[in-house]
Amino acid sequence: MIRPLTLLFLSAALCCASLAAAEPVQLTFDGRIKRWPVFTSEDEIVFTMRDTSPILTLQRLKISDGSITRLHPNATLPETNATFSADGKTYAYLELTGNDAVAVHVADVAQTMNDVLHFGKPIPWDPVIAPDGRGVVVSLDGQLSWQKPGDDVEKPLTKSAGINNWPSVSPDGRTIVFSSSRGGSYDLYLIGIDGTGERRLTESPSLDAHPCWSPDGKEIAFTSTRDGNYEIYVMRGDGSNVRRVTHHDERDDFPAWHPNGRKLAVVSERRGRHDLFLIEVPD
Repeated sequence: MIRPLTLLFLSAALCCASLAAAEPVQLTFDGRIKRWPVFTSEDEIVFTMRDTSPILTLQRLKISDGSITRLHPNATLPETNATFSADGKTYAYLELTGNDAVAVHVADVAQTMNDVLHFGKPIPWDPVIAPDGRGVVVSLDGQLSWQKPGDDVEKPLTKSAGINNWPSVSPDGRTIVFSSSRGGSYDLYLIGIDGTGERRLTESPSLDAHPCWSPDGKEIAFTSTRDGNYEIYVMRGDGSNVRRVTHHDERDDFPAWHPNGRKLAVVSERRGRHDLFLIEVPD
């Protein structure tokens, strides 16, 4: 027979074990400024890092051994915002080619193809590649626009006041979640890949940004300052069941879903240093 006191100690031990399992796992330790992590497999993350020459580089982290190497070792121009197709074979990224000049590249991991998408005069930002790798959505002069590799025709997706930014395409390729300041503050919205069916997901007087679809398309992770600090939140794809994931007085930002859909990689600032952490997503 288990006595009440024993049960109390067992309960406390299980609670502590659960808390310990939920603790963030630090993945990098150099403290350099990082942005836009993305999983290319269960064991690899590609991210943007503040560097020396060039000033921005795309880095590849192998989680199992902690090794970090440049994605493009011979690149001489700043690169940022890598985004990969669902199968990890095709990716897009930005190359800063000069003053007020940014090129959107679409390449395959075998480096047998590297197309440059040609947009109009406004500078394209925050590209996201479709799951099938056949198109890229960018923020162009405050509006979202869509273009396919090999096709110089831009397809506008939004026409609203404010700035529309930080798109993420759902795994089925049908829906884009993005952040827009059209209502005064940045909130999250949905729109079809064909530019129809636009609707609002969040309504907050603060900032909701950097949304990211889960691998199964059922949830969205995002950054918000709704509680007074940059923290990571998760909600269902319809905007319900919002849960706060991080709790720290320094900044947590740029969530990226692990392929298993149960964890997120985030950029966390700790004592002024910026590193990648792996955190569990609460049910």
